[in-house]
This record gives sequence, structure tokens and C-alpha cells, in this order.
Amino acid sequence: MLALPGLLAMLGLRQLIERIPGAEVASTVSTRDALLRALREQRPDVLVADPGLLAEEVSPGMLVGIRVLHISPHPHARPATRNHACGFVSERSDLERVCEALEIITDCTVAHGQRGDCVSCPLSKSLKPAPLPVLTRRESEVFALISRGKGPTAIGQELGLSIKTIETHRENIKRKLGLSCSMDLVDLARRWSRGESIDDAFPARPAPNGARRSPA
Repeated sequence: MLALPGLLAMLGLRQLIERIPGAEVASTVSTRDALLRALREQRPDVLVADPGLLAEEVSPGMLVGIRVLHISPHPHARPATRNHACGFVSERSDLERVCEALEIITDCTVAHGQRGDCVSCPLSKSLKPAPLPVLTRRESEVFALISRGKGPTAIGQELGLSIKTIETHRENIKRKLGLSCSMDLVDLARRWSRGESIDDAFPARPAPNGARRSPA
């Protein structure tokens, strides 16, 4: 089953899948409502979907036994993708990478959700969200919860920390990312949660061994 909002992406992926021996596209949908109806009526072996169509209405329980591959115009997987997907590929990837992901998921015989997360599968490595290199582990946890719309009180309850400690972490995150206000922090966290690149938020790292960069 293909679930993609864009017609061109849908047609292109359909052609690629139908080139794989033994694979066929049983159905296509382009909206969230249509996907919900299709999942109630069908049980495809594989679902290739834009994660934007898999909102809260599509619960992980509806996807048990279905191998799911996320494909998105963004360069990174969404942080929540690991809960129900086997792998992720960006529309920006080269054709060879897209074909490889499609072949792996169509050839696989393990139903996702029945044997764990299949950590040995090469697709599992693609589920990592955009890295947060300048943040500590705890700051990354706070940032991830901010991306889910949680405020200081809710974050403190989930992590077992005081509101004052959470506020300190938020201030440190803003300082490290060069953000001037909480609104900018929330906006950046939401971008990250959608799988967008946020490399522009990280300060440039110095060249190794103290070497100076040559002028442009």
C-alpha cells in the first residue's frame, strides 16, 4: 500500500516497486482519512507512507503485522518513527538508496511488531532523528519533550526533575543554539520533530588541531 500526498512521488514509487520481482501495489491513498479507511479494510504486507499521514488517529495497534517504510521530503526521520516503522528514506536520497530501502522492506518476511524492532535490519539505522551534537543527553531529552508540546511542569513530571531544573536546561539549550526566546525554542523543536534539518542552529565547529580555515 502506498500512502503519499504527492501525485508525482506516488507514481514514481509505484514504478520502482513494480520493478521488484514479486511485488505489486495493492492500493494507493493520498489523504489521512483515506488511509484510515484502507487500514480498516485491508491488511497489506507493506505500507510505504509519508509520516505526515500517520497522525495520532493511526495508532501503532493498527499497524501491527505490517512492515512500514516512511518516506518524506525531509532529510531525517521523525523522533516518534521508531515506534511503528521499520525504516525511513528521504525523497532527497539518491535513487539507489530509495530502491535499496524498497527492496529490503518488500523482501523481508518478518512482520513488524511481532518480533521486536529487528535491530539487525539495515533499515533500523535509518530511524535515527536529526542529531543534536551540542546538547547533553539530558538536554536532548528535554528538547525532545518540548518538540512534543510539553511545558516545564509536564517535562519535570516525566523526567522526575523540578521545574527549576527544567527551566535551567531550557535556558542552556537556548544559549547553546543561539535562541533568544522560548518561542524560538519551541519552533525549532517542532521543526526537529518533523524531521527537518536544524543544522543551521548549531554553531560552526572549529577545525581540528586548531587549524585555521582558509578564506573563501
